[in-house]
Amino acid sequence: MQCYSKVSEYKQLVAILYLILTFSFISLDSLKSQPWTDLVAVRYINLPKLSEPAANLSWLHTDFTYGFSYGSNVYGLNPSFEKIAAADGVPVYSLSLPLLFSHTWCDTAWKSVFIVIGRLNSDLKSITGDDYQAGFATIHSYHQSAKFKYKFGFYINTDYPGIFMLPLAGFDWKISERFLISTLLPTNFIAEIKLVPGKVHAGGIFRSFTKSFRYESGYYLSMRDNYSALFTDFYFSGSLVLNAEAGYSFFRNYKTGIRDGNITATGLSAPDGLMFRAALIYRLRRD
Repeated sequence: MQCYSKVSEYKQLVAILYLILTFSFISLDSLKSQPWTDLVAVRYINLPKLSEPAANLSWLHTDFTYGFSYGSNVYGLNPSFEKIAAADGVPVYSLSLPLLFSHTWCDTAWKSVFIVIGRLNSDLKSITGDDYQAGFATIHSYHQSAKFKYKFGFYINTDYPGIFMLPLAGFDWKISERFLISTLLPTNFIAEIKLVPGKVHAGGIFRSFTKSFRYESGYYLSMRDNYSALFTDFYFSGSLVLNAEAGYSFFRNYKTGIRDGNITATGLSAPDGLMFRAALIYRLRRD
């Protein structure tokens, strides 16, 4: 019981953080899943007031994508920075550096993507080796036609409670010139319709994610969440995009505990809730 003496201090912060964490490895979607690449993005997420005192919360996420091709290979990196802060809680940070390698096979219908991810997730107060995480993802795709492709692979990461591994499967389907579906389950689903092609796009999304942080005290947070939303993208000058999302986060599952030889953990509860996101993106479309 002693290892949980500070749980009450973190419970409020955990509940709020877990509502808005929509990044596990989803930031790599621009490289491996969706039919577009977000070269630079600044995203801000806000929650409306909850019953908890620490209801005022902000989340800032920035990332950029850089890559180059050589023959049938593509090399890229997608560094990102996040800061998540509650009104009366301890801010946590995530610094991530995914490195990507993509290869198109001799049969050009097949493509393989390999991603190595180095990550620092903590409150940054006293950085030790325990603050670092390592991940790996691979996605293989088969282009059945110009309008349809299958995708499958897996993701693995050294979360604080233990190794986390997830199989992946999905497809990209260009139903028409204005309507497409891109999915990589169980992590994301996107349905987009071009209301005014190249100007105003809209649709629905689903995201599922996992993430964990370590505090200076040795406690960790382990988070799972699901998020469904409607979105609208406004395109300016062809590539500059203003994105707005409104949705609901549900079926949350998170834990807090301490890892000292043996892992100890306890589940915490948090209500499902609304989430709102705004983003400014420099995007290159591939369709």
